[in-house]
Amino acid sequence: MTILNLFEIYMKDLIFFVWTTFGVIGFLALFLLLLYLFSPKNFEIIWLHIQKILAMFSYYHRKKYIRSYIEKVTEQELENINRCVNISAKRLKIIWTEEDVIESWLDRGVVIVKMKSHKNMHENLAKALLAYLPHTLPPTVYATIRRDLGDVISYFVARDISRNNPYVVAELRKVIENKYSSENIWIY
Repeated sequence: MTILNLFEIYMKDLIFFVWTTFGVIGFLALFLLLLYLFSPKNFEIIWLHIQKILAMFSYYHRKKYIRSYIEKVTEQELENINRCVNISAKRLKIIWTEEDVIESWLDRGVVIVKMKSHKNMHENLAKALLAYLPHTLPPTVYATIRRDLGDVISYFVARDISRNNPYVVAELRKVIENKYSSENIWIY
């Protein structure tokens, strides 16, 4: 007997045991476990869809789904951008708060964004992107330019990241317009 034959026999026995003992739920749990072990990226996508279903029933799961969705979308898009331009793709971690102020800081290679959860998921994504992106560019960029120019750079990168979702682009524009509405700055 070869190793492949032993592995095949072991897997058949494991599947038969799980099916007879736990039924469909056990089989699905085994499938998710094997998917998590052998393909973590695909598992994250399936887990995100499970969270989306749970978000329909619970406010807690809705906030968790929105946080996971924003973190996943940002990670995927920055990986795509990183193929062309070398930027530091730091992980994003969102912390929900009741305050209407958005704070972001860098902590051990993770950008933590503290913000209020709004019912509009596109608004949450826009605000999180605008708070996250200044930390992905080199620190010398923001040390040598004006604050409003840094916000414009963040706006255009965020617009490029969310180019497939026109609602997020509209929310990005609203956030920037609200931030600079009192000043005489035109954004096109």
